[in-house]
Amino acid sequence: MQTSLILLYIFCLVMAAISFYIGFMRPYRPGTYLSKAAFLLWLFLLAPFLTWVLYQQSGSIDRLEQTGFTAHPAIEESVGIANGVGSTPTWLFKVKGEPNAILQYYRSPDTRQGWKLVAETPALLTFVSGGKRMDVLAAKGWSDTSLMFKFGDLEQYN
Repeated sequence: MQTSLILLYIFCLVMAAISFYIGFMRPYRPGTYLSKAAFLLWLFLLAPFLTWVLYQQSGSIDRLEQTGFTAHPAIEESVGIANGVGSTPTWLFKVKGEPNAILQYYRSPDTRQGWKLVAETPALLTFVSGGKRMDVLAAKGWSDTSLMFKFGDLEQYN
């Protein structure tokens, strides 16, 4: 799970508690309705959304491995809401290592059961298997390397 989202979740709960105290526990003052609204926003909108995202992130590697691709050992965490859900899922991971080494790992047939490598560029590998397509992209960002998987039907790309 993404550490920054966990911290944001904790912040959300603390702000909900503060808003509850200011809006409901303290004597009425002008503007307390804003604290009541903030409490509802923090607790009933943002906290459930963050809970759902963190829950989906916790199972993202398992969903990737169900496609036949082995998770790279240098994966540190799932990033954002691209965590392998839906009919054409996308996974995004933060990875330690250089993009070329990450892609070299996926060139090995042992890491992708039943998938055939059909195209490659310096940053992208494309695999096909049984009418499905998987694009694997590794790119160096500002501070770390990102690894992305894009899964879908082969017809979508033609």
